[in-house]
Amino acid sequence: MSVLRVVVQTSSIFTLIVLSILCANTFSQEKTTKMDSIITCTKTGSTRIAVAKILANLCLCLSFTVGIILLYLVIACIFMVPRGWS
Repeated sequence: MSVLRVVVQTSSIFTLIVLSILCANTFSQEKTTKMDSIITCTKTGSTRIAVAKILANLCLCLSFTVGIILLYLVIACIFMVPRGWS
């Protein structure tokens, strides 16, 4: 069981790194394309865009995490047959 724990911890760290890079990329693209100067000129552009990006990143992270958990569950059920299931 300790091998499974190490695999889950290692892949959790990898997942966290991938998600942090994806989330950071959504805000840095405005600076590189100079889109931030256009967005901040609008009346409510900067706050609405920021809230929308945060919500989009949250949805992305939740769906990615649920997908990884389901993948672990399938792999665990394949290699370690649950006892008591007929």
